[in-house]
Order: sequence, then C-alpha cells, then structure tokens
Amino acid sequence: MESFKKIMSIIGKVFIICFLVLLIIIVTCNIALTIQKNNGSDTPNIFGIAPITISGNEMQPILYNNDYILIKMESKYAVGDVVTYKVGNSYCTQKIVEIKYDSKNGMLTEYIVANPDDKAVTSVYPSNIYGKLVLRMPGFAPVVAFFQSALGVCLIVVVLLFLIFLPEIIRLFRRRKENLK
Repeated sequence: MESFKKIMSIIGKVFIICFLVLLIIIVTCNIALTIQKNNGSDTPNIFGIAPITISGNEMQPILYNNDYILIKMESKYAVGDVVTYKVGNSYCTQKIVEIKYDSKNGMLTEYIVANPDDKAVTSVYPSNIYGKLVLRMPGFAPVVAFFQSALGVCLIVVVLLFLIFLPEIIRLFRRRKENLK
C-alpha cells in the first residue's frame, strides 16, 4: 500500500510538472505572438509556424468556420497543398489546383488556387503566400481567443500559481490533519 502511494505521488508530480511546462509554453507563445503583432508583423509566428483563424465556410469540407490552423512557410508548394496568402488586408486560405511556370526559363510564375468544388480560380504570386497548412484544430479558434484575452491570461496565471503552490498546500492540509489527531 505504501509503494502504491509513492507511485501515485510520483505520477501526480510528473503530471503537475508536465502541465506547468505546457502552461508556460502557452504563455510564452502568447506573449511572443502579441509582441510581434504589436510591432506590425503581418503574420506573427514562432519558429516559422503561424496561427490563423478560419472565418467563413468557403473551404468546406477541408476547413470550417472557427477552425484554428497552423501554417508553415515552405520554399515550394505542390498541387493539393492548402496555402494561406494575403489579399489586400486580409488572408485567404485555398487549395492549389495548378502551378504555372514561365515557358522560356521554367521559373515558377504563379499558383492557381480555388475552393473545393469552386469553378472560379485565383492567381497567387509565390511572394504572397505565407505558408502551407500543417495542422488543423477544428473549432478551436474561440478557445484560443479566450486564452489571448485578459481574462484568459489571468486564468492561466492563477492556474500556474495554484499548481506551483499545490504541493505546499497539500503538505499544510496533511500537517493540520495530523495535528488534529
């Protein structure tokens, strides 16, 4: 029974440490992205990976409204890749359906993109593409928006502090229980 308690104690400590590390990573990423955004970065990113919130249902069944995606800048893209590019002051995420090259020198001139089942296509210059879809988190955008808000950041800080002091709180309760006996 004593060894079981020790094992459970170790598992609990490992869980708390992992959770603390995850929360610290989230806070650090949140701060880094906020600083980049406030300094005028078009697409704030961490290690070349940028988060994007999908608004609209034009890319169904691949992407849906409120999906949260991560895009990564690549040197080349292929037909079938889902890419995000800038149009004016907004971003568009579509699938590459064709790649055009200059007939004289074979250089890439543009990507042709479209929504699924869409007859209309758009030409996009390689320099306008911000990245390729690497991860989709369905419906996760409201969660991310909450944790980027002041209330969300406060909640993360409170949980972090609670987890940091949790072992001491448990010790205090155990001492109090022993003193009452």
